[in-house]
Amino acid sequence: MHQVGLLLVLLVSISSAWSKVLELNERFGEVNSQGNWLVMFYAPWCGHCKHLEPTWLEIGRQMAIDSPDVAIARLDATKYSSLTSQYGVRGFPTIKFFKFGRQFEYNGARTKQSIMSFALRAKGPEVLPLKSVLDLKQAKKDKPVFYLYVGDDNTALKSAYNKAASLLFTNLDFYSCPKSFLPKEINTELSPTVLVFKDEKYYEIPKDGAEAGAIDIWIRLEQFPSYNHLTGSSYHSLNSARRRFAIAVVDGNKQMNSTLQSVALERRYPFIFCWIEDNKIANSMTYSTILSPNLLVYDGQSYEYFVLNDEDKALVELSENNMRGFLDDVKMGKITGKGGRGFWQQVKRSISDFLFSIVGMFQESPIITSLVIIVPTVLIIGMCVCLCTITDDGEPVEDYRSSDEEDDEPPPYKSDVEGVDPDEDLPEQELDPTAGGEGVRRRIREENISQDQE
Repeated sequence: MHQVGLLLVLLVSISSAWSKVLELNERFGEVNSQGNWLVMFYAPWCGHCKHLEPTWLEIGRQMAIDSPDVAIARLDATKYSSLTSQYGVRGFPTIKFFKFGRQFEYNGARTKQSIMSFALRAKGPEVLPLKSVLDLKQAKKDKPVFYLYVGDDNTALKSAYNKAASLLFTNLDFYSCPKSFLPKEINTELSPTVLVFKDEKYYEIPKDGAEAGAIDIWIRLEQFPSYNHLTGSSYHSLNSARRRFAIAVVDGNKQMNSTLQSVALERRYPFIFCWIEDNKIANSMTYSTILSPNLLVYDGQSYEYFVLNDEDKALVELSENNMRGFLDDVKMGKITGKGGRGFWQQVKRSISDFLFSIVGMFQESPIITSLVIIVPTVLIIGMCVCLCTITDDGEPVEDYRSSDEEDDEPPPYKSDVEGVDPDEDLPEQELDPTAGGEGVRRRIREENISQDQE
């Protein structure tokens, strides 16, 4: 303990006692294998990092009370770029949990409760054994979704279950128990088996999934409730299931929302069913304007989308039959989607993302954004203007002619003089100085010489 204390003294360059948040330096690479660490990698200029800072301080104070064995810290990634590269940090803020050397990245909502739940899961066991029937009842009460292995410990299915849990336990809850713990209302066809509890029901892993060792795929597909509230922070988590979204753009239509929820609970369609209040998120996903209320199917992998009510066709009633028919047609490929990964769609998406990022930067840090974007742009434009208006000798280019002065006609050349063959080789003495061609040029040279002599 004394050695760990000395390491912490060396590790912490700036520590605020009241906040319980440690400021790390390069020595963190030497001690992250000792204990549990919840670390935020940040950049001083990052607006999102500044927005998260008050929440991070609250997490530090609360975790010091609830779970003092987890150190809450932050690290300036711009100062210690070697650690940033070592831990695979590519954006700010990045939140990681270090558990005796193992690291787990957090990708959920940036709220106090969500981040603390992640930390408590990460520090605990990957699979929690249930000790009684009461533990199972409590889990059903507290957890919206959780998995339960039922059977003996020394089985191939239990090994596969433990392996999947080791990869997903920071986001999902895994339990195990003997079959004798199951209440009478839970009837399983397999033994051993795996159950998922959600929507106040339970579902058993298919027989072929258990035998083929594809338990991790089944777990990922079942990790969400049947009907979800889609938000900006939950999108990436829901999209990790790699299934199409079926989204109800509610806009006050409670009947439509209730109907789609009933359809989702039937588990007939290979979609992640969600609902949103208005069309703002739908517009940002599709880079178009979605009518509301509406039913939208969106593919987060290909960016292709399908809309029940579109501006290009007659509107239909948002009834249960129409919604089922629309979902069936999308499922069987009878409807041509919009969007996708085409060239112009990619250009449109890139421009929209760039403008969205600029607006977000201005909202978070207007002064820094102005210095980073506007000032260099003005300087570049000014340099271009100066380069275009300066002559070789450094003097500005000026036009001395009056606005109404017309350009003089150029003198006629030899070939333009009437009666003279341009191919005829005339003797020099026969050239008339008043004629075109060489005579005109000779006359000009003689006049210039006489002016110089005067």
